[in-house]
Amino acid sequence: MVAQIISGAGSTWASRRLVKLTILSIAPILLASCGTDGDAQESSGLYGEVDASTIRQVPLAEVEVGQCLATPEVRDGQASVADCPTGNGARVVAVTTFGPDAPSSQPEPPVADGYASVACTPPLDVYSEERGLPEAGPIRMYVYSLDSWEGPNTTLVCAMTDEQ
Repeated sequence: MVAQIISGAGSTWASRRLVKLTILSIAPILLASCGTDGDAQESSGLYGEVDASTIRQVPLAEVEVGQCLATPEVRDGQASVADCPTGNGARVVAVTTFGPDAPSSQPEPPVADGYASVACTPPLDVYSEERGLPEAGPIRMYVYSLDSWEGPNTTLVCAMTDEQ
């Protein structure tokens, strides 16, 4: 599973800085930062503090707008979500699909990333505009599972940090 993270929200593709994260290389770091010793304490999660007692696994298609991603990892079709902290966090802005132009057969990650960008950009732009977020600063995230590719109907989670 690969998560595409876009830094900045410029008006053109060229103005965006792409950083592709291979989950296998960062998952141990992210998961360690989300751990808890059993107390309901604030825990450093993905781009913000989350109440570790609220972290739970849900099927990707059941992630809800307004939740926060605890990690961008999808494992066995499940995403780690948490209640959003006040102020910032990787807030889910849309749960959608790749759309009718996406290929039926599983594409290579760079191709899927392009379709994810096309599908997530409109709701992320609206979210950013409504909150008056600057073009540079917020991080855009596209989370999906290539292992569960269902063509144009593949579930896609679009998230963004509220950092300014």
